[in-house]
Amino acid sequence: MKKILSTMLVGALIAGIAFAEVSFEYKGTAILGNTSKKIGEKYVYRSDAFLLGVKNEVAGIEFEADLKPGDYNDFVTTQVATEFVVDHFYGYLTFDLPVGNLMITSGRYDGRWASRVKSDGGELDGRYYEAYKLGTMGKIAKDMNNLTGADNYSTVLAYTLNDVLPGSLMFKAGIVALNKDPWGFGTAYNEGGSDSTTINSGFVGQIALRLDDLLKFNVDFKTLKQNAYAFGIFLSPLMVEKLSATVGFSMGLYRPGDKIAEASRYDRTEWGVDLRLRYAITEKWAVTTMHNITGIKVTPNSANTTTTEVDTNAMWNMLSVSYKAGDNIRFLATVQNKNTDWKASFYNTDKGTQVLSITPACEIKISERSKFTAAFDIRWDGVTPYGGTGTVTLPMYFNFAL
Repeated sequence: MKKILSTMLVGALIAGIAFAEVSFEYKGTAILGNTSKKIGEKYVYRSDAFLLGVKNEVAGIEFEADLKPGDYNDFVTTQVATEFVVDHFYGYLTFDLPVGNLMITSGRYDGRWASRVKSDGGELDGRYYEAYKLGTMGKIAKDMNNLTGADNYSTVLAYTLNDVLPGSLMFKAGIVALNKDPWGFGTAYNEGGSDSTTINSGFVGQIALRLDDLLKFNVDFKTLKQNAYAFGIFLSPLMVEKLSATVGFSMGLYRPGDKIAEASRYDRTEWGVDLRLRYAITEKWAVTTMHNITGIKVTPNSANTTTTEVDTNAMWNMLSVSYKAGDNIRFLATVQNKNTDWKASFYNTDKGTQVLSITPACEIKISERSKFTAAFDIRWDGVTPYGGTGTVTLPMYFNFAL
């Protein structure tokens, strides 16, 4: 039903609205070298993409298709030939009300609001600049601020008050129709079994406040799996000149009901703390740093012999320096370190839990609407940095827009 509603909304937008602005963008990608190692994101490359957008003051649609290369793995199957795969598509309508306005958005898309402090990243993928989104490094509250997720059909209502405060206040609520396991537990969305309650959709909500020249603040809630709940709080101060920052706290809870088979029952708790800062030292120099500490605890029932008990902390740190050498050229150097068990290996006693990457890059602005980015990435995954064998990749990106 939600797929039908999404399709109907997009169709109505195309057929019944006179749009004022059309945009088109092509994103080309080439990754040279061994791509078997990773830090953070599961997939280490971004496919070529074609994006089409049409909008006016009250409505719009956006559609993106990826040109997937042969022999790649996604969450559905292993592809053996190049083909177009729909990445996301959605439409939205806005309505002016006597007090405030209402926006309805439906389709498949990423819905984030908090500041990720990644303006210097440019076209670099998460692997090469932002290995983790705001949230935890676990499953339940991973990418916490992304309410919808581009893998699922969603319908979200957002009500905004713009004149009550010296800023804006927004309330969001939505339904997410899941078509894949949202957190990689390895089972379907419902718990399974004859005694389980089948739930086919999740619920998301958000309260967001922006006070001009003072702060941005939002509280997020998601329940995308039966008996699993995620919460997030994010704050960005706006009053300090030349400084962009976000601090956040996220928590995920999984508590199976009593009807779940004892042999498969386990409790899971996650918490995560984010700190991100970008400071413009001069008009040419800027430094960005991102940090996340995550705690994960898994407690299986005594009858559960397949789930391992876990009580650990993970840490991710990133430092990046950007230098604008001219009007059309910018250099970037990024260092990232991930440690999946820093309690055991913070003092370098266990290299098997660590990943270190160094990524210098160059961004060339070809014209007002096109640019080229090339990088050199070397990383050590589970071996002694500098002393072991590093993995080298050469990512290159080309963007062209109309």
